[in-house]
Amino acid sequence: MQPPDSRLEEIRILENANAIKTTKNYAGLGKFTFDKDSMQFRPSIAGNVIVIVIIGFLIVPLPCTILFAKDHSHLNIGGVIIFCIMAVLLLTVGIRQLKDNNKLHIAVDRTGITLDDTLYNWGDIYATAILERPKSIYLTVVLKENAAYRLYRLTGFRVFDLFFPITLSKYIEHFKPTYAV
Repeated sequence: MQPPDSRLEEIRILENANAIKTTKNYAGLGKFTFDKDSMQFRPSIAGNVIVIVIIGFLIVPLPCTILFAKDHSHLNIGGVIIFCIMAVLLLTVGIRQLKDNNKLHIAVDRTGITLDDTLYNWGDIYATAILERPKSIYLTVVLKENAAYRLYRLTGFRVFDLFFPITLSKYIEHFKPTYAV
């Protein structure tokens, strides 16, 4: 096992993380046997869809029971109107969240790593790593200049692929030029 890189260890301490491993160590020995020019990853919408479905199941029964009740007082009708306004607001927020998640992406190719429309060229990257905190995992791109680094949260990408950091690390190592650290 290699001794920890001093810059990566410094980032781990600054970010109060449990561990930080290079993508090479995280990927392991597995290799890809395909020949793609690039790979793009988008967050999973499954979590948002599940939340919207649950909100739908909670919203639909209450107005129906109030509307079909035998006593149609002004209080019942007012409650239905307020409830419907709240339902529309909740669904609007849910749909906006889905659209915002659709803008997020990670792209890896022979030129570098693109995180939300910002390209980091392989020549500018000192190291790539996975930073682990208690309830979240981050892709860490450490740049050669000014000891700068960028953390990119991977939580939304992990809904069905529990091993997404390993998968991402394998793609990074596949596309990384051999001269990169």
